[in-house]
Amino acid sequence: MDEGSERETAGQEAAQTTAGFVADLLRERATCSIDEAARALGIGRSTAYAAAHDGTLPTVRISKRILVPTSKLAALLGLSRESDAVG
Repeated sequence: MDEGSERETAGQEAAQTTAGFVADLLRERATCSIDEAARALGIGRSTAYAAAHDGTLPTVRISKRILVPTSKLAALLGLSRESDAVG
């Protein structure tokens, strides 16, 4: 395998891993952390916290925790929680 093919394969594996993470997250939980939302959205942690602060990333506060409703995260990703996130 040449270097280009190896990079493409690694990129595909990373995309599948991320897709699996997002599917599991949306299927199994009502909320997630801002760090998890950042990973699902493919953005950095500081960008996610800035988006939460300015209201671009919907959040709920429970005591001192700031959480992202996975239903809102699915909507941001253009997914329905039941069908699109599974595959």
